[in-house]
Amino acid sequence: MKSQLVRIEGTPAGGETVAITVNGRVFGHVARKRESATSIAQQLAEQINTGSRGGGAKISAGPTGDAGGIAITSMVGWDVAISATCDDPSLKVSVMPQP
Repeated sequence: MKSQLVRIEGTPAGGETVAITVNGRVFGHVARKRESATSIAQQLAEQINTGSRGGGAKISAGPTGDAGGIAITSMVGWDVAISATCDDPSLKVSVMPQP
């Protein structure tokens, strides 16, 4: 997939980690108590954008129109392997292909 969507839903209890792995590189955020899904998504998107600049990865991450959504896209047409995890049962994290 050249573009995928990560959705974060729910309200964290606090102290748990939400992680997105992009092409084998892990980007994590420790959620604060009652932090919004949108805030978590923004923090992770910033990390992905900053961390993918080196090594020629050319990956872009940005918010979608939905709260808690992150669109992750290859800027050079390469496939992007993405997985997402969360150790907080009050949060749901999913990955979906983008059209």
